[in-house]
Amino acid sequence: MADADRVTSNSKSDIRNPGIFTTTDRTKWAKIRNQMLLNRTNHDSIKIVESSAFCFVLSENCPKNHSEEFRDYLTGSGFDRWFDKSFTFIVNKNGSMGFNVEHSTTEATLGGRMLEYALFHSKYDADGNPADPVHRSHPSIDQPKPILWELDEYDEDITELKKEWGRLANNLDALVYYMPKGKGMIKKLRVSPDGFIQMAMQLAFYRERQVTPKTYETAATRLFKFGRTETIRPVSTHSVAFTKCFDDPSATNEMKILH
Repeated sequence: MADADRVTSNSKSDIRNPGIFTTTDRTKWAKIRNQMLLNRTNHDSIKIVESSAFCFVLSENCPKNHSEEFRDYLTGSGFDRWFDKSFTFIVNKNGSMGFNVEHSTTEATLGGRMLEYALFHSKYDADGNPADPVHRSHPSIDQPKPILWELDEYDEDITELKKEWGRLANNLDALVYYMPKGKGMIKKLRVSPDGFIQMAMQLAFYRERQVTPKTYETAATRLFKFGRTETIRPVSTHSVAFTKCFDDPSATNEMKILH
């Protein structure tokens, strides 16, 4: 905690943070990165960031609900993320915490497993108080040091990318909704929770657009050697018939059940 306080008290504005470069397309970022590597200070700093196991963000944000949290973890300000990094841990000022994951090297389930492990071993009660306070000694480690950058020549790029990222982030709508009964309620109806959610999404999309598109669902293959994911296509002639029948005023309940 002392190190965290030291970092936040000594941090400056993120207005020149090169993390904003990682928000743009790969070609543009590659050109900027190659140019930055020609500068010794930037070269060394890039290597520090890219060789790290993960990034850790101490955010001043205080999301009011899960939807705000989700949106913030996904986008941030653009400056306070390094989107090439496999894992970025974000801790907000109000104590909420989440992940930003770069998907090409890992699956989302790994982040979930890490959080489950941390929660299981945190030993906090339901009110957030330490269940078994223990004073532990910590090994002597170096104090955190700022990573230095020389970015004067990139002012125009930073300004442009800040506007570009703002447009992209503002185009995102995020709503996190928890079902009051969970999957147990669905199972009592002798229905697959996965199938229930898939059909709910197809029905919602059909109501919005009057069409059913190709749909992707992940099939985990991580239990097999070199396995990651495969694709499930949950849309079928039967699912399309169901969505059309569901809102058909002339359809009876029996017809809907048959579909």
